[in-house]
Amino acid sequence: AGYYFMLVNLYANPYSKETADATMGVPLNLTEYIEEGYFSRDPVAAVYRQIVTDLENAIVNLSGIKQPTIYRVNEKAARALLSRVYLYMGEWQLVIDECDEIIKMGCSLWDLNNFDPGTATFGCKRDYFLAKESPEIFFTQGAGVVGLLMDNQNITSQTRYRASDELYGIYSKYEKDGILDLRKNCFFEMSKRDNGYFFVRKNPMFDATVFDSFLLRSGEIYLNKAEAQAMLDQADAINTMKELMNKRYADHKLPVIDGLSGKELIQFIREERRKELCFEGHRWFDLRRYGMPSISHLYKVRKSASWQTYTLNEKDPLYTLPLPSA
Repeated sequence: AGYYFMLVNLYANPYSKETADATMGVPLNLTEYIEEGYFSRDPVAAVYRQIVTDLENAIVNLSGIKQPTIYRVNEKAARALLSRVYLYMGEWQLVIDECDEIIKMGCSLWDLNNFDPGTATFGCKRDYFLAKESPEIFFTQGAGVVGLLMDNQNITSQTRYRASDELYGIYSKYEKDGILDLRKNCFFEMSKRDNGYFFVRKNPMFDATVFDSFLLRSGEIYLNKAEAQAMLDQADAINTMKELMNKRYADHKLPVIDGLSGKELIQFIREERRKELCFEGHRWFDLRRYGMPSISHLYKVRKSASWQTYTLNEKDPLYTLPLPSA
């Protein structure tokens, strides 16, 4: 289910109830043995039905199984991925149902008021948000990719990427009101080499124990539930968000959201989602399901070159990767 979810969101158009039966997805190969032959593409709806079926079967078969380690799935992990799949499908009540089941099973959040970001000094003791000791992790597999692309441990390293000014800036949005988002210092650190640039420090570059390439954790559950509630115009979306935000803002002093509703509330939840889940593999897929808005990025071909801008236009075909010809 996890692999097909990745494939269909890379190589097919986003799920839409109106077009999913007609839009081509990826080939479904459901046999466990090797076959020689050509596999045709199945509709997006068929791929999603298979994903849901696999996860429903996983939930049944994992029920009552004790998880020996975060590197082995359990029922909670299967339900977490299913809640994400339903979110992409726009099945709002089903999202809420799965998230409620997870919360009943236990969905702990790390209170960042008790988080020690430490410093970038070599050998300094510091907390990492994505660590196996975190109470938030349901399941993780793959590799710690972001640390390799944002190496800030070695001042001579050829780091290729940094956090965008836009992303880093939204963590300071409420500071003028004396409201501090603790994720800014817990998730980021200043470049040792380029003043004013920031790198992600959710997990250590070396000896990572939680892997950002595939991760299921409790923070996403509250965001999935809140967005689904907001899409159904349920006022409880605000209380769901407060449960998460109470653990993310200094001294539990939160942005005022009690008066938000409709599109304003949905936009607020999605901005919190961007901040909470940054560099965990969500943003690209989220932009696709939001309607593929126009986005721009600054880049340099080399350090001495001038900045250039690459723009991906609204609903650009490049939001979907082409299938390889062979």
